Amino acid sequence: MFFLTIYSGRSKLRLVIMNTTLPNTSSDQSRSSPAYQAFRILQIGFVAAPLLAGLDKFFHLLVNWDQYLPSVVARL
Repeated sequence: MFFLTIYSGRSKLRLVIMNTTLPNTSSDQSRSSPAYQAFRILQIGFVAAPLLAGLDKFFHLLVNWDQYLPSVVARL
């Protein structure tokens, strides 16, 4: 435990900082649960899908984006 006392005129401020440790909650059992696995699959999917779609707009590997854009935008 650490105490810091600051005096400012007639008032006194005391700050207490405590060193605490939290229990380790990331055990192998929680990582192997079906809910956690579903969460990780969705998390990776919702990150990877927009990134791949965004990159595809430049490289035209998955979809021909010129087909979906109006001709005015395609000429830019």
